[in-house]
Amino acid sequence: MSNNTLNTSLGYLAEGYEIVNFLTKEEFQIIKEYTLEMLFELFKNHNILNLSEERLLQYHTWCLEENVPHSTLLKASNRHMIPPLPIKTLLINDTLKSFLSRIGISQFRIWDEGLGWLGFRLIRPGFGDGYPFSCKTWGPAKNVLSIWLPIIGFSTELMINLIPKSHLKEYPKYLPTESKFASNEYRLDYQPSAEECLRPKINPGQALIFHPKTIHSEEVAYGKETRFNLEFRIEPL
Repeated sequence: MSNNTLNTSLGYLAEGYEIVNFLTKEEFQIIKEYTLEMLFELFKNHNILNLSEERLLQYHTWCLEENVPHSTLLKASNRHMIPPLPIKTLLINDTLKSFLSRIGISQFRIWDEGLGWLGFRLIRPGFGDGYPFSCKTWGPAKNVLSIWLPIIGFSTELMINLIPKSHLKEYPKYLPTESKFASNEYRLDYQPSAEECLRPKINPGQALIFHPKTIHSEEVAYGKETRFNLEFRIEPL
């Protein structure tokens, strides 16, 4: 299966991921406005002003020229939040509960490592911002399902990169000795080919839900826009 092919007909249990029509157009706009406002406020606190969606999409072209302290600005504690109840209600919605029921999960909790359960990432193409290939079972969140929701930057080359059916196999892994990401999380011990991987096409309001054993990477090597996406996790009980 190539990066340009999408097949979700067999669904989460067979493929290790599924694309779900998660939010209505109006609900997506509410989530988008809330999270972009949070991000713009974070930038404002570092004297980075006059931001808009269009300018953010080109963040990778001006961040170095304007000396944006990206690593400090986008550290984990700044990328997580506990949203207000109206936002939580839109995200922990009936669509999600129905999906969980369909795959046999009747009780669950929202996963929070202590920084806030709703996180975001700002991924610049070619900057090495995204996690290398790994899976949740190789880190502290061993049994969680991930709900991945892009907000801006919807080109296929900007999407999360995953290996379909990888939740059904065992893969070689290693523990990195030097990493700008979490050092206690294992990584895939080889670089998968393009034929193994898939960057699924996701439209505004859709969410990608993937299995804790699905091998994936947030990295974007090529693209003309910066991606802004949300992620939260569900732990079955």
